[in-house]
Amino acid sequence: VGTARASYLARTVEKEEDLTPSLYTGMVINHVVSISAALVGGYIWYKSGTHVWVFVFAAGMAVASGIVAATIQD
Repeated sequence: VGTARASYLARTVEKEEDLTPSLYTGMVINHVVSISAALVGGYIWYKSGTHVWVFVFAAGMAVASGIVAATIQD
């Protein structure tokens, strides 16, 4: 996914000097979301006492991600 994002961004960026900051911003956002999701998943597991709700949470995130991706226009 990272390679696809980089090649897509390289083709669509208006100024060449905007490429690197855009890629790094995307990496930071991905990192923040993944750490936050792990923390929330751990909290859900701790409070519920079962892993089932963690998977429900992950499925909800996947569906939300798909909906957001589907609304992006070229």
